[in-house]
Amino acid sequence: VFVSIAAGNVGENIMDSGPSSSAGAVAVGSIDFDGTRSTISNAGANNGLLAPGESIYSLRSIDSYDPKKSPKATKYYYKQSGTSFASPMVAGTASLLLAKNPDLTNAQVEDILQATATDMYDPGWDGQSGAGLLNAAKALRTDAAHLLTVKITKLRPNWKEKTKLVSIDIFA
Repeated sequence: VFVSIAAGNVGENIMDSGPSSSAGAVAVGSIDFDGTRSTISNAGANNGLLAPGESIYSLRSIDSYDPKKSPKATKYYYKQSGTSFASPMVAGTASLLLAKNPDLTNAQVEDILQATATDMYDPGWDGQSGAGLLNAAKALRTDAAHLLTVKITKLRPNWKEKTKLVSIDIFA
């Protein structure tokens, strides 16, 4: 099962905390209307992708509609922001990839999504945008057989006498 997880909304580093640092999950941050990473969107080594996450229309319960509190609100929809609204964009694209090719593995789905993302900040992967901005159209046009994405999953420093770094083991 492919898993996309909201990176979180407190503007912190997600390296070792929360569900978004889980192995095997793709942490998704959000972009704003200007196309830049939302200031509240968490970042860090586990960030996988960015997707639209500000002012996203969503369904509302008819019981939550109060025209006195929100006279411009509609009965059925409301706008909400956060990485919880960006993550479903990635999950939806993953679903379309699997509908197109049910034989794809989770790793292949992740490879396609990250390899086809639109680079945003530093060339290649970076802690602010991960692989970049989700590009659903490009992902759906890409053949997984032609991709190889290397992903570092863990770094383990090796210390001599707790003060001198001797080497670093890299797991990928």
